[in-house]
Amino acid sequence: EDWVKGLRDAVAAGKLTAKSRLILQMEYCTATRPSDTLRGSSAQYARVAAELSRSVASTLWEYSAQVLSNAALSHWTGAEMVSRPVRARVGACEILLSWDQQGQAYSLPIHSKLESRKWPSAESLCAALKSIMPPQYHRVKFVAESADGISTENVTVDITMKEGKDPLGLLQLPPASEEDEGQLPWRSRDELLQDGQSPLDDESISRQNSDRNEYSARTQERVSRVYTDAQGVATVVLPAGSFSIVLSGQGLQPEQLKYSIGPPDKVCLTWRDRPLDLDLIAVTPHTKICHARQREPGVAPHTGGTVSLDRDIRGGLGPETLSIRTLEHNNRMNLAQRGDKYQIHVLVHASSRDADLAGCGARIKVTSWEHVLFDEEAPEVGVGDFWSAFSLDLVSMSVRRIGRIVPSEPTFEVIPRGSSSGTAISSSGPELGAIGDLVKEP
Repeated sequence: EDWVKGLRDAVAAGKLTAKSRLILQMEYCTATRPSDTLRGSSAQYARVAAELSRSVASTLWEYSAQVLSNAALSHWTGAEMVSRPVRARVGACEILLSWDQQGQAYSLPIHSKLESRKWPSAESLCAALKSIMPPQYHRVKFVAESADGISTENVTVDITMKEGKDPLGLLQLPPASEEDEGQLPWRSRDELLQDGQSPLDDESISRQNSDRNEYSARTQERVSRVYTDAQGVATVVLPAGSFSIVLSGQGLQPEQLKYSIGPPDKVCLTWRDRPLDLDLIAVTPHTKICHARQREPGVAPHTGGTVSLDRDIRGGLGPETLSIRTLEHNNRMNLAQRGDKYQIHVLVHASSRDADLAGCGARIKVTSWEHVLFDEEAPEVGVGDFWSAFSLDLVSMSVRRIGRIVPSEPTFEVIPRGSSSGTAISSSGPELGAIGDLVKEP
């Protein structure tokens, strides 16, 4: 397609990089359908908009990608994006990709229903966009701490990749045997930086390390060793993956930990043929995520940046899935240092009410990059249409099991984003709506 070639050309010209800020502006028709003059369903337009938000969250999680629904990018003010509302055209389902590269704005249309008469496939568009984007790396800081007054400067941080890919070859490949020792023509990230070369420069990395290709086939594990500075902080650039981290130093007890940079954690709900319709619900510190919406026309289902829902299954069995993105590392570290939590509360609602929720065989399984965090069936006893399943803290990545069937929607305090007062509201109050008062798309 033309837009694919256009983006490839932009990447080749350096106008689109892994650090570019991506904005997908979606204009979709909000006219009431069906009507005397319009066919189809207005709900379909809202569903496509919600699907684009979910696909961007799950596929482009590594990139600074945002979706603007019936709003247009006006300009950037430093790191802040300024948008303005747009009046959607009848029949529109248009997607315009815009991005910012060092203060220069670019735009490229990637789908037009008005021209093609076809609905966009959000999943396919996001997959194509990801395949074109340059490889993404993440700057991570590890902090060494000592309660005994021992210096944490020059602490060794050994990093071993257990899962993932290193497309630019920034991590070293360890020798497969003693005879291989010293035979890798590999240059460290620090050496490249001393030469004034960026560690994220694909061409320079390939040129410096091109002779390692044959050796690369011997092992999937790649390693890196960095040292802490005077403040006890070690900084490293890593690709997405699963890593084993070992901190060691003179007078310090070696500490081993696991670290992951990966796609969103998945919450998967399955059940038997009854009840026909079970719904996943998540309450974050800032909003409630569910398939239902408030009754005002044109209002999309609740969505949130950290959590996104997949399609709504209404005929039994499932699965319904919910994606939870991990917090950015520095944000997570700041919350941990303050002793704060970032709780995601997960519920199940038997919205069809055609069978008991207790003992129905519904099962929730939560998987992360490395392992299963939670795997449990709905309780065998209890009265009500809500299963309060568990809470996940994104700071400690720990799960607190709740496991109760209750007659009314569990309520939590949330502070809406953009709230000037910072006042907490109820997750089932009038602002977000009680689940029983919300409506689902036909």
